[in-house]
Amino acid sequence: MFNRVNISDLGLQSKITLAFVLVALLVGVTGAVGYNGIGVVDKEAHVITEDADKVDKATQMSLAVEKQQEAILYAELGNSEKANELYTEGNDIFVADLESFQSEELSGEESELVSSLASTHEEYNTVATAAIEAAESGNMELAQERAAEAETLGNELEATATELHDTEKAHLEEQVALADETTQSTQMEMLGLS
Repeated sequence: MFNRVNISDLGLQSKITLAFVLVALLVGVTGAVGYNGIGVVDKEAHVITEDADKVDKATQMSLAVEKQQEAILYAELGNSEKANELYTEGNDIFVADLESFQSEELSGEESELVSSLASTHEEYNTVATAAIEAAESGNMELAQERAAEAETLGNELEATATELHDTEKAHLEEQVALADETTQSTQMEMLGLS
């Protein structure tokens, strides 16, 4: 049925055409592999950027709580203006980062941590505000009691924010490893096709 075709039976023009087609196919496959690899690495780069932003936000949340704790100390020392300034600044940073986390798609663990941060920070705000107000009104005993409660809650907030930071950092490192693996795999495929 099918007759075998030997390359030696082909004319020069047919051999050149066949060689051109084979080279064109190899270039096409190499280009497709490279294009696909670059697309995967680009996607991973976007995920890495998002994860790096999350790591930064979690760090900022810890620093914001420390700023609010500092505000309570200023209130106890009688510097209400500085206390209110620091407290508001810390609260604004914490709330902005919290809202940013809440607007993103989160894993189950991330969602639990963010939910815990939200509820604990709400309680923290109530206690810390009471400490500052008590200090401003001269009731130092109540201010110290509330400051101690606020410190406990602040430590809890910082621990949860650190846990969130560590979770995000681990995810970031996974994405970097995946991007490296994809890059290396694509390079080897390109080298093999070349």
